[in-house]
Amino acid sequence: MTSKLRKDLLLFLVFTFVTGAAHSVDGFSHTVLLLPDNPKIEQPWTRMIKTQEEWESFYYATTAHMSFVQSEAPVAPKLDFKNYRVLGIGLGRKYGSGHVVLVRTVEKHDDMINIYVNEINPGPRCKSIPVVNYPAAVILVKKFDVPMRVIASTSRSECFVGVKRF
Repeated sequence: MTSKLRKDLLLFLVFTFVTGAAHSVDGFSHTVLLLPDNPKIEQPWTRMIKTQEEWESFYYATTAHMSFVQSEAPVAPKLDFKNYRVLGIGLGRKYGSGHVVLVRTVEKHDDMINIYVNEINPGPRCKSIPVVNYPAAVILVKKFDVPMRVIASTSRSECFVGVKRF
């Protein structure tokens, strides 16, 4: 086989692979939304919010146990629900500090949206404060018309104690 023919064949294969992959998986960007407090939901949960009214109800439910001076109360941001959705993911009630939920990436496949989430728990060297918390993450994603699936992984934080800095 001549070198030009090999080169052309290699370019064809690379082009076919790259364009084929681009059609099957589309990376979705997402934006993390900050809440005044995490929802106090006892069990692990997910929630898709599709309207401004649902969003405001969810947002203000996180402040129900708080007191504010009227002019300092947080206000739910206005969001574009024509083009976006809000997705909330919570781990339920956890004992001790250091539990975190992190949305790593959101990918759109032809027939499914995959949301990759990492649950980070405190490791054995972590100093934990004896509290009850409700780790959660709330993100804004592009609107989609296919089912979604949350794919969770778990890891431990190292909490390096006594590490000297040079």
